[in-house]
Amino acid sequence: MTPSTSGHSAGHPKPRTIGELKRIPDFDSRSASVSVKNEIRRNLLRAIERNEPLFPGVHGYEDTVIPQIVNALLSRHNFILLGLRGQAKSRICAACCNFWTRKFQ
Repeated sequence: MTPSTSGHSAGHPKPRTIGELKRIPDFDSRSASVSVKNEIRRNLLRAIERNEPLFPGVHGYEDTVIPQIVNALLSRHNFILLGLRGQAKSRICAACCNFWTRKFQ
């Protein structure tokens, strides 16, 4: 694998120094040290501001479970999802992972 195909920063070669890293146009030094909980919170707030669906594929919990999960994520709390089979626990976890990996323009 060559530096230009290593998958770093949209086709840029892998930086070898801090100066090379800072010269990459889409590099944001503020996000380099953001905790996972803070990144999830920031991306969730952006999704709320843009009126995007927060938990796509999860139906029936709009007035009960989803507001509680949103409050927990905004408060940077840990939480456990308990429930029987078919109650969208995995879909909710996947949506939370999307808040962590989501990149906004």
